Amino acid sequence: GHAKVLGLDVQAESQAIRRRVGFIPEDKSLYSDMLVRDFLKVYGSFYQDWSATKASELLDHWRIRPGQRIRTLSKGTRAKLMLIAVLSRNPELLLADEPTDGTDVETVEEILSLLLRWISNGDRSVILCTHRLDEVERICDRIALINLGQTVLDGDLDEIRAAYKLIQASGTLPMAEIRKWPEVAEATVEGSFVRIRTCRQPEQVMERLRAYTPVQLEMFDMNLREIYLCAVARQGGSSHDP
Repeated sequence: GHAKVLGLDVQAESQAIRRRVGFIPEDKSLYSDMLVRDFLKVYGSFYQDWSATKASELLDHWRIRPGQRIRTLSKGTRAKLMLIAVLSRNPELLLADEPTDGTDVETVEEILSLLLRWISNGDRSVILCTHRLDEVERICDRIALINLGQTVLDGDLDEIRAAYKLIQASGTLPMAEIRKWPEVAEATVEGSFVRIRTCRQPEQVMERLRAYTPVQLEMFDMNLREIYLCAVARQGGSSHDP
């Protein structure tokens, strides 16, 4: 196969790509006996555009002491340190694999806030790989949802949100017929309500449902987790971690 990153061939121009791309691995194992300042010095020595000033600013922002040994840092602080090292290079593209894995709620918020500020300050992009779909909703404007190695849904996040809606109805409805509508991803009876999850044109589905009277209708947004489960069900599969 073939692939390009920032217009560069991954086989023929890998060194040029590495100079322009930053990477945060899922495994954030660092040299535990090193001091924070020494780790950053060694890391920065590999990159001509690495900024010691930027690294120092981020250390101050997160109150990480340069003289601390890495083995004394919590998992969340190590995640911050890895982010400091990478962002101090100011890469054009950041590849982040589970950047908040194993961190507490406060650290998650701090990392996401920093990423959002970084993205908004210049022509930059982040490819985020994560199981935390709430983070995807915070960071990403285009998404790909994967189940068991297969892409079940991809596209512009706002467009996907506009297409996937939950319609709650009460009344007698022809469920077998509704399930065949191409706009309907899933239709179930739950107690005294019918819940219909659309995959496109939810307003058109509402209009068709109004033909069945008396029917009370309400439309709700779905979060990304609900959309993911709906997309998996639509393809006839069982859900796994996205």
